[in-house]
Amino acid sequence: MGGNERVLLHRLNGQLIAAVQTLFPSARWDDWIINVIILHRRTADVEQTALQTSATWYKGELYDRQERCTRESKVRTLDMNVPLQASLAGYCVTTGNIVWVDELVRLSLADPLHDLYKEFTQVGVDAPEKPNSEYVFPIGFKNGAGTSCLGVLNCEWYGDASVPSPFAELKRNVVSDLIMSVARAHAPFIAIALNPEAARTGDFSGILAFHSTLLENRVQRLRSGETL
Repeated sequence: MGGNERVLLHRLNGQLIAAVQTLFPSARWDDWIINVIILHRRTADVEQTALQTSATWYKGELYDRQERCTRESKVRTLDMNVPLQASLAGYCVTTGNIVWVDELVRLSLADPLHDLYKEFTQVGVDAPEKPNSEYVFPIGFKNGAGTSCLGVLNCEWYGDASVPSPFAELKRNVVSDLIMSVARAHAPFIAIALNPEAARTGDFSGILAFHSTLLENRVQRLRSGETL
């Protein structure tokens, strides 16, 4: 997949970011960089896999279309490669585990996550400093008895280091359960967008409207206390 075939993918992932922000309205989102990173699989003579960046939120601005990314913008491009074997996103994809790091600077040298952090500058994002906290959530698509990981939601917090991050204040189990519920609703749409035939249809207004409404309804129900 490439070029125009990823328009739907990026727009859907932008809606996922918006839904998560609505889920936690007090999280001070102007202090965050969030991006969705998708696992692309291509089968030819040998199966090839690649993690690549998609929609990105940069401290108050959403980049969910390639044309919004310029050499002068904070996010210069989408579809950048992320290491599958040597990154926190890759660790999340390969293990299926949530990555939860409240204080990156306090990671022990013995911690298996210590050497996996990769700077955003490597994927076309202008982030000069290291974040204070990082959280990575798998986007899993249930397929029969198993679950396939389609990518991750990567959240980095750049706020005041002297206070806990908003996610740390809200507690891990609460944040994780809510985000994973929204990610489960989102995953089937990513599976559709990764289908080259579906991605070439051109008119995405219907699926985008349906997806947005679905996530909005789920967020409302989660915020009212339902377990989904």
